[in-house]
Order: sequence, then C-alpha cells, then structure tokens
Amino acid sequence: MSGRPACRRCGAILSTYGAEGETEGLCAACAVTEAPAGYWRVLDAEDLVLAVAGALASGAADRPGARVHVQAALEARGILSDSVDVHMAVEKLRRRYGWHVAAVEGRPGYQLAARPFRFMRNRT
Repeated sequence: MSGRPACRRCGAILSTYGAEGETEGLCAACAVTEAPAGYWRVLDAEDLVLAVAGALASGAADRPGARVHVQAALEARGILSDSVDVHMAVEKLRRRYGWHVAAVEGRPGYQLAARPFRFMRNRT
C-alpha cells in the first residue's frame, strides 16, 4: 500500500484534495450510499388527515380559489405520502368534517371551496 488514506468501506484511495473530515473516511460513491435518505416522516391516517387539512387551509389562505397540490405541499414539509393516501384523507375531510373540496380527475391538486369550521372563544 502507498500509505495514502483509503475508503473504510470499499478500499479506494481517497483524494488528497477533499476536505478532511467531510466524508469521515469514505470515498464519494460510498458517502452517497451511506448518506441518510432524508428526514421523511410517514404519518398514520389520522395525523395525515390533519396534515392534509393544514395544507389545504394554508393553500387556500395564500391563494384563494387556486388549486393546492397537496402531495407536493406535504413533501415540502417532509411528510411522505402517495396520491392514494392523500385522496383517502381528502375523502375523510369531506365525509367526516363536511369540507367542500373540489378536484378535477386527471389533474393534480384540490381546491378548497368551503370549510365549515369557525373559531370560538373559550369562555372561562
């Protein structure tokens, strides 16, 4: 061996130009392989309904009348979901809470038409 530092995973010779301590003894390919996949969270059904409701409400407040791409809004918050999970959460908002959410089949996004909730003061 030449005495140069080697990757602790695959044994490849490490570059002398790389920042020391940045990859903790890994070559670039192994550093990508061992990197964490991100900080994605998978929510249970009830928490996903709350997250979808928040995405719809905040999207409707930001741009009234515009369609909200709920799945992209959840991904921006680090929540991993697929279109079926989002659809089921929207259906639960419609059925259980009486939200009026419009959708066009084949196009992403939902439009929040009406939400039957109001803020009430706590009278103590």
